[in-house]
Order: sequence, then C-alpha cells, then structure tokens
Amino acid sequence: MISVHLEAFDKETRVQQFSQILKLFQLYKRKYPTILLGDFNSRARDKSAAIQRLFAMPTVGNAAFIPNAIDNTFDTKDPHKRIDYIFYTKNSIEYITGSVLHQFEQVSDHLPVEMQFKLK
Repeated sequence: MISVHLEAFDKETRVQQFSQILKLFQLYKRKYPTILLGDFNSRARDKSAAIQRLFAMPTVGNAAFIPNAIDNTFDTKDPHKRIDYIFYTKNSIEYITGSVLHQFEQVSDHLPVEMQFKLK
C-alpha cells in the first residue's frame, strides 16, 4: 500500500512528486498486489492533469470512480472537484465495491473514499 498527499499549491512540485510515486507504483505492481491511494491534488476533469496517466493504465483500477459520473471529494462543504483516489492492480486485486462517503459531515476538508476488495 502506498499512501500519498501530493503538493496542493505548486503544480510543478506536484507533477514531480507524481512522477516519483508513479515510478514506485510501477515497481511494486509488477510483483505485488498494490494499492495507491490518497490526496493527489490532481483534478479528474482536467485532461492535462497528471492523474490522467493513471486513468489511462488498463491494468490499474480506480475505486468508486465512474468517468461520466464523477463523485467529488473536495471540499466537504461544497464538493466541487475530485482529487482523492484509490488505485489498485487489477491482476491481483478483485474490486468488490467502493464509494465516496458523504454521511460523516465535516470531519475533514475532504470526503473519504472507501473500497472493498479481495486478493485474487
């Protein structure tokens, strides 16, 4: 499991962090069931965002994510963008279900994303 919280305000730094995390994810996913999750600070609807590289990987799943019906995670007062994700290796992890949890009110500035899965 790789948990991240990428830079929020400086895009250049965030892109560099993302590149390093992606290298690490690629390394682990070759040998192990791997989950990459957290606050990527990368907008799902921004076609030039770094997160699009993960979306494009056919062997990587994205929990609680439907591209044409994106459930937003930030901020909890008025969720208007999706920047939190759970990615997983499809060859070794079976996705059962997942969702963005709206029922906790404002325990954080982000809504949590959950995923139920089992190892293959």
